[in-house]
Amino acid sequence: MRVDLVAEKGVEEILPEFIFDECGGVWIEETIEQVCIRCYPKQLKSFLRHIRESGLRFAKRSIVKEELQDYVTLTKKYFRPITISGVTILAPWQKHGRAGDVLIIDPGMAFGTGRHESTKLMLRMMNQIDLKQIKVLDVGCGSGILAIRAAQKGAFVTAIDRDPLAVDAAKHNSALNDLNNIALACTDLASLRGRFDVVLANLDYETVSKHYKALVSRVANSGLLLVSGIEDQYRDRLLALFLQHTLARKAGMNDWHAFMFRIDSADGLG
Repeated sequence: MRVDLVAEKGVEEILPEFIFDECGGVWIEETIEQVCIRCYPKQLKSFLRHIRESGLRFAKRSIVKEELQDYVTLTKKYFRPITISGVTILAPWQKHGRAGDVLIIDPGMAFGTGRHESTKLMLRMMNQIDLKQIKVLDVGCGSGILAIRAAQKGAFVTAIDRDPLAVDAAKHNSALNDLNNIALACTDLASLRGRFDVVLANLDYETVSKHYKALVSRVANSGLLLVSGIEDQYRDRLLALFLQHTLARKAGMNDWHAFMFRIDSADGLG
């Protein structure tokens, strides 16, 4: 069963997380004035109830029963470019002759296509930093989108993930962007050595709190730690965790938050 949600342009940028969590697929199709958000809910009744409770306004809602379709075909049909802080994210099959910065991501291989609030917040925050000729670490790199963007901005990038499929996806996406200067490794933070001028951690609160000391210890003195993926209910707990460090910037979108901390102490642990 498919649920089609028709709305004014812009609504697709503020979709609540449950739409993605409760669906086996979400496809967005644009017209001149509207967007059609095609959802494939796992549980139709609960999904419709959450849509009603979301407060979002849709010009039209309809339920369609359709035949099973090929995922690749659907992806190519509905995956659309998205622009965040001046960089346009495209799929490999889309036209690349666009003005400005372009970042190519193969969707579906690993987390990170630029559509989730946590990734958008991180990209926007990264855009506020001069990354040229500095050392950057991307922890839990997923698709590699943040590592690739940092490399495009001139950084020397190391990216790690514990999931070998994510590392393969990041390597694939790095090649799509003609980048060969990202050091990728399937490893965890505890096995890593060295310090970095900027550390990117687009994770969840539980992971950040569990690995807090390891994350901070990888940041060079007076370096920056960017944390995203923090849900509203964990915002204050996250700030309390980093109370001894300087909060340089913060940003939010829907129920998600991102923070930029300057790690001030000489040993990184206070």
